[in-house]
Amino acid sequence: MIGWLFLSHQIGSAIGSYIPGLLYDVTGSYDISFIYSIILLIGASVLSFLLPAVANNE
Repeated sequence: MIGWLFLSHQIGSAIGSYIPGLLYDVTGSYDISFIYSIILLIGASVLSFLLPAVANNE
């Protein structure tokens, strides 16, 4: 399981550096990359709040 998490993290890191560079080459600015990263951050925050709370039974 840890191996799959590590692999997906590395793939995400590679994509996360390649796509903004590609968008910069196409548009000449990082504005689109910043907008998409803000949207993804908001989406991840919403999904984190929707996770069920785990009760600590100690």
